[in-house]
Amino acid sequence: MRKFRRRKSARKYKSIENLDKLKKSYENTENPLFTKNHTSNLIEYLGEKFNCRYIIFLGCSDIRLLERLSHKFRIIGFDYKDKKKRVNYKINGSFYHFNLDSSVKIPPLNLNVLKNSLIVCLNQIENLKNPTNLLQIIKTFMKYSPACVLSTANNEMKLESSLRSDLNKRWSIPELKRLLNSCQLNTEFIGLTKENQFSQQKDCILSIIGNSKLSKKNFGDKFKVCALIAVYNEEDIIYHSIKSLLDQKIHVYILDNWSSDCTYDIIKGFEENPYFLGIERFPTEKDKYFDFEQILKRKTQLANTIDADWFIHCDADEIRISPWEGLNLKEAIQYVDRMGYNAIDHTVINFQPINNKFKSGNFEKHFHFFEFGNYLAGSVKTWKKTGEEVTLSSSGGHQAVFNNRKVAPYKFLVKHYPLRSQQHAEKKIFNERKHRYLDKLKKKGWHVQYDKFNEGDTFIKNPKDLTLFSMNEFYSKFLLERLFTF
Repeated sequence: MRKFRRRKSARKYKSIENLDKLKKSYENTENPLFTKNHTSNLIEYLGEKFNCRYIIFLGCSDIRLLERLSHKFRIIGFDYKDKKKRVNYKINGSFYHFNLDSSVKIPPLNLNVLKNSLIVCLNQIENLKNPTNLLQIIKTFMKYSPACVLSTANNEMKLESSLRSDLNKRWSIPELKRLLNSCQLNTEFIGLTKENQFSQQKDCILSIIGNSKLSKKNFGDKFKVCALIAVYNEEDIIYHSIKSLLDQKIHVYILDNWSSDCTYDIIKGFEENPYFLGIERFPTEKDKYFDFEQILKRKTQLANTIDADWFIHCDADEIRISPWEGLNLKEAIQYVDRMGYNAIDHTVINFQPINNKFKSGNFEKHFHFFEFGNYLAGSVKTWKKTGEEVTLSSSGGHQAVFNNRKVAPYKFLVKHYPLRSQQHAEKKIFNERKHRYLDKLKKKGWHVQYDKFNEGDTFIKNPKDLTLFSMNEFYSKFLLERLFTF
């Protein structure tokens, strides 16, 4: 190993001068060389979400990243001696010499420090003779730390063994998943991202590892989740919409806004299902207007009276999906509850029609092309019953607002199917929605989603302008896009 040597004083002065220039250019956000990449944004986001005071780096190669994060967090770094010296004089933190490939135990850290630390290990394991030594260190840390971000170079080639000890090894997602599981790590998520802003494709595998004390097993039947759904003329999809929730043991209560088609009768067919709690016409007398504010207030009233642990403010044209592979929606909500959070945000993807073939039935199987929704303000529509007063109407239904709200760091997925053919779009927008909206709510900025449409517009999309949906690929290919908003 080449040792670090101190330069002569003049050279050292020049180095410090160059460092100042580096810092100035780094602070210039217009300089593309120093644009934040997705991984650095993720580290900062998780550090803040988990209220971490420290970030522990196992490997300190990315000095710019350490420097930027040191403005918000106390940095603790472990790396080889020459790297430690290079980092030490640039960043305010604590750095320790440690051979990452060694089987020697890492110097002990204060447990309170570990409990308040995010663990970060970027692009290290592919350079180690035996990565399990480093992963065992991470396993020890994860008895106390809330999360770990681990990355490695991606390789789609199938290799015979995921535990080969050759240097500069590149992993595939299945290989890395097997390796992490063999070390008994609580792998929350694993997928692809770009290693830096210059990457043309997602060339980096990113894994988020959770605290080892959290269990994804033994979910009890006593835990109760209730979806509150308001409907109006959804006869083409309402059966499968409700069934998808009931099949996941989610209780359902319906507010029917005086549908004029067969929606109400279809819903009544679920009355024998033990997870179906009931349906009511709302308001009590038929009204030609759609008073969404009163519907939202009625939902919060129901949440106060229905016996359930968590509630979902849901629409009929949505399918809710757990972010964790292997957990259904109810289990995922219970897992969030175990993590200590009381609200859940959502990523929305809008499925679009590419032809006029859909008439009715299983809409989730029929539609395959989507685009990401733009909900930067958040979509916190799942919450725990805490005894605090909850309001939905203050945000136009986009947020469940209450005191001491603690939103989970990972978003759930909403598959949204608002317009399902040319005929359906014209009927919904121009015959059933626009003329029923209240002026007082439109003045508040509500119901603007259809303002851009005029009669005669085409609602059929070109699939080339959309993304083909595959559940297996979506989980890995869009890891950061589905879980976070930066």
